[in-house]
Amino acid sequence: KLPCDSIRNCSIVSPEDILYLEADGPRRITVHTRDSIFQYNAYLKEAAKQLNSFLYCHRAVLVNPSHIRSLQKSPGRVILDNGSSCVCSFRQFQKLKLYLEQQQEK
Repeated sequence: KLPCDSIRNCSIVSPEDILYLEADGPRRITVHTRDSIFQYNAYLKEAAKQLNSFLYCHRAVLVNPSHIRSLQKSPGRVILDNGSSCVCSFRQFQKLKLYLEQQQEK
């Protein structure tokens, strides 16, 4: 669970509720959930260690693979199950595509 500061309050966010995390400057992460957006003070690399099931889709974005609906190659985007999307680099696109194909085979 991650402690996140919104503008009005502080809450604990369960990893299952997180769609993706985005580095927003030095030591600042924006956490995107279905219902809200929070700020979190840490390095993205630290969050990646805590959320070991999350995958990088860009050097500044960690995505929760359980919320991925599809991948869009050009421009590189990850489409999430709530309809939102986040950026995906070409290199990470290939890794995510392979990961999703392996998950479908299971």
